[in-house]
Amino acid sequence: MKVWYDVEAKMLKAKNLSLIVTTFVERVRAAGYDCGVYASESTLKTLCTKPAIANYPHWTAKWSKQPPIIRTEI
Repeated sequence: MKVWYDVEAKMLKAKNLSLIVTTFVERVRAAGYDCGVYASESTLKTLCTKPAIANYPHWTAKWSKQPPIIRTEI
């Protein structure tokens, strides 16, 4: 099973959110577990503009029939 870091809307106000997320994911990976980032489509669109975040697997929450559109190009 993969560990997913759940990034919620309230966290978006945190300074250095990208650093917080990458630090968590890297520590989980260092412990020998697979880890990715889980968040809403809008949150991932914001986070995926950061090259470090774009390198991790994403699990996108979207509550509609349309598939999420997330750009992960670096």
